[in-house]
Amino acid sequence: MAVTKGAVFAIAVFFTAVFFTAAHLPPETAALLRLRATLSANATAAQCCRMSIQTWGLPGHDACRWEGVDCDDDGHVIGVRVTWTCENSCLCRRCPTGASAVLELASLSRLRSLSLRNLGLGGVPLPFSELCGLRNITYLDLAGNSFTGSLDPCFPSLQHLDLSENALTGPIPSSIGDLVNLQYLDLTGNQINGTLPPTVGNLTSLLHLSLSNNLLQGTLPPSIGNLHLLQNFSLSNNQMEGSIPPSLSGLASLQMLRLSNNKFVGDIPSNLSNLRSLKELDLSGNKLNGTIPPSVGELQCLQRISLSYNQLHGSIHPSLGKLVLLQYLNASSNRLQGTIPPSLGNMSSLQTLDLSNNKFNGTFIFATFANLSNLTGLHLSGNEGLAIQTDSPSWTPSFQLTALKLSHCNLAINYGFPRFLATQKESLMTLDLSKTNLGGSIPSWLFNITTIKGLRLFYLHDNFFNGSLSLPIVIQDLRYLDLSNNLITGIPKDIGLLLPSLWYLNLSVNSLSGRIPSSIGNLKNIGILDLSFNKYSGEIPPSMVSGMANLATLRLSNNKLNGSFLPPGQPSNLLGLESLHLDNNMLTGTIPNELLRSPLLKVLDLGHNHLTGGIPNWVSGLSNLRILILKSNGFHGSIPNEVCHLQNLAMLDLSQNDLQGLMPRCFYNVTAWVDGTPKPHTYGLKQLFNYIEEVGFADRNQRYNYMGVVLSVMTGIDLSKNRLNGDIPEELGSLDGLHTLNISRNSLTGEIPKSFQGLRQIESLDLSYNQLSGAIPHELVLLNTLAVFSVANNHFAGKIPVEGQFFSFNKSSYDDNPDLCGYPLERNCTNYTTRDEGDEEEEEEETSWIDGPLVYYFFVGLCYTSGFWGCLGLLFFNGNLKKALFEDIDTAISFLLYMAIKFKRFFCPLGRSR
Repeated sequence: MAVTKGAVFAIAVFFTAVFFTAAHLPPETAALLRLRATLSANATAAQCCRMSIQTWGLPGHDACRWEGVDCDDDGHVIGVRVTWTCENSCLCRRCPTGASAVLELASLSRLRSLSLRNLGLGGVPLPFSELCGLRNITYLDLAGNSFTGSLDPCFPSLQHLDLSENALTGPIPSSIGDLVNLQYLDLTGNQINGTLPPTVGNLTSLLHLSLSNNLLQGTLPPSIGNLHLLQNFSLSNNQMEGSIPPSLSGLASLQMLRLSNNKFVGDIPSNLSNLRSLKELDLSGNKLNGTIPPSVGELQCLQRISLSYNQLHGSIHPSLGKLVLLQYLNASSNRLQGTIPPSLGNMSSLQTLDLSNNKFNGTFIFATFANLSNLTGLHLSGNEGLAIQTDSPSWTPSFQLTALKLSHCNLAINYGFPRFLATQKESLMTLDLSKTNLGGSIPSWLFNITTIKGLRLFYLHDNFFNGSLSLPIVIQDLRYLDLSNNLITGIPKDIGLLLPSLWYLNLSVNSLSGRIPSSIGNLKNIGILDLSFNKYSGEIPPSMVSGMANLATLRLSNNKLNGSFLPPGQPSNLLGLESLHLDNNMLTGTIPNELLRSPLLKVLDLGHNHLTGGIPNWVSGLSNLRILILKSNGFHGSIPNEVCHLQNLAMLDLSQNDLQGLMPRCFYNVTAWVDGTPKPHTYGLKQLFNYIEEVGFADRNQRYNYMGVVLSVMTGIDLSKNRLNGDIPEELGSLDGLHTLNISRNSLTGEIPKSFQGLRQIESLDLSYNQLSGAIPHELVLLNTLAVFSVANNHFAGKIPVEGQFFSFNKSSYDDNPDLCGYPLERNCTNYTTRDEGDEEEEEEETSWIDGPLVYYFFVGLCYTSGFWGCLGLLFFNGNLKKALFEDIDTAISFLLYMAIKFKRFFCPLGRSR
């Protein structure tokens, strides 16, 4: 909205008048008007928001009557509170004013209370030194202003200090112990580091201490036990370590203790049972490795306890059943074992019980919880040794569950689907019975209008359900349905009309056959659809392409689908598509350019089909593409250079086609292959639904399925089994971030580029079955990550490098290269030359007359003549030496004659006839 010159002039006149007037007002009133001017000049709000200072300074209003201003009996300002008030769904927009707004109040010497909460004043250090003059202040709230700087409180009378949700740094000073009147201290949500000073134990008047969401380190000082009046203590989300000090038992008034998400180790102190007033105990997300002490059962006021994500072992003591006020118990993701004690059925106030992902075993009888009328959430998933008896003995639950998760438990002992679910009526929203050994047909009563009217998340995957899925009614609220890995043979033809609100549908790995129901195109809200590994045939319904605008992932792999994915002239409405898996079908035709209408596409897998034509040049328009798999089709022609325009491409598989021509020399343009720093990527809705992207890719002579984080950092090129020719581009050596390169079974010629020493992250390099020649460059020994290497069936010659990783490769890596020698081959290199032509040319250029054969034979003759005649001359002039020499010669001749006679007698004894 444009601002007129008149409006600008009016604003300027207003603030000039404010400052002019302030100069003639009492100092306290003037300070408040300056604060109003500072905040108003630097803040804007939507029409549905108002700031409490907007009425300050109006004619006829005394400062003590202004909103948020308190005065004493003498008319002095003792309290200032500035707030924003916004209507629902209205955002207040604030511009930082720095510390100037706070400094306007530094002159209010009698000020006792100051609250400037959530005004967005920060970006600059909090001016503690300028505010130290406020000696009478007892209440200071500057939370949510993004102030920086370090903590330096200097207010001796302070009782309430809230500096949460700022950007303060540095340690907590030991002088914090001087604030002996402090009752409330909140430093949550800053970047405070260092250790917690022992002087915090001097704050004996403290009722509330919150230091969560900082960077505090070190151990918890034992002096914390001196805070006998403390009611709430939160230290969550820091980096504290060491054991939990037993001195915490001295906090006799404590009602809430939160130490979650730190690095505490050791046991839970048994003397925590002294905290008789404790209502909430949160020790989750640490490294505690002891047992749950039975004394916890003595905390009769306890309402919430969370011990999840530790390394606790042992069993749950039956004494916990005495916690009749307990509403929430979470001991998930530990190493707890044994049976679940029936005494937990006595916790009459229990609403949520989570014992998932432990090692509980034995048989648990569901009827134990029959009288827990407040129970809404039960989570026992991930206890593979636990058998759950749900329907015997006969019982009627008093509770109405909203969430039931029994995944990876054994429900086979029930001989059928848990029938007590028929009593849960409209309350049940999440039902997870995946991998529970259930079988048979999915009961029709589960889908009647009184049972699952509110069901939103339904997991039955990895079981033995068979037959056809029956949906007798429209299930309006269902968002998530996973029936994968079963034996289901059919689904309703009108499934798209019966599940109108579905976001996620996974029917993969079943026995579904026939054509895909066209009604699936009516799933307007569907984000992920997986029908892979079934027996579907026929063409892909056009409604799937035109009707599902919100679809992010479509997986139809491993079926028997034929025809074209997008028939000519068929419009595509897959505007949000990120992953498309159509591999292992019988699709024909070319790659449709309608895919350009999916600009967010990251994964395109069309491998193992009957597609033909060339790789289209327009593929460069898919700028977000990270994985392109076109293997095992009938593509021909050359690899277009436009592939190199895909900056985000990480995995390219064009193997087993009929591609010809030269390899592109532009692969160095692809950032993911050149940059050696892993950059994990996520795939949109997959995080929301916990759906793991999975892609098959050949690596290390085997096909692997990459998924999750490994897939996000994997890089590779596979151009094998084509008809590519020419030399290997030198530019490939610049692909520092490449993990696997397979260009085997082509018609490539020339030598291995020495630039390959730049493939510093390469793990698999396959150059086999080509027409390559020359020596294996010794520079390749620098590839320290190389695990698989093959140059078999080529024309390489010379000595094989044996340093580094090359010492680990066996003979098969070098098969059918008759001129290679050295380890691990049996041919030694005595009669082989490993010089390259360049070296030979250099040596020929440096050859001179002194290297000729005449000079060589001259020196050999000279040395022979000198040695022979020198020895004879020495014997001629030295008689003693000559005599000794002749005696030794005579002795040697005698010994040889003796041995000859013995040899003859041994092989030819006397009297032997001829």
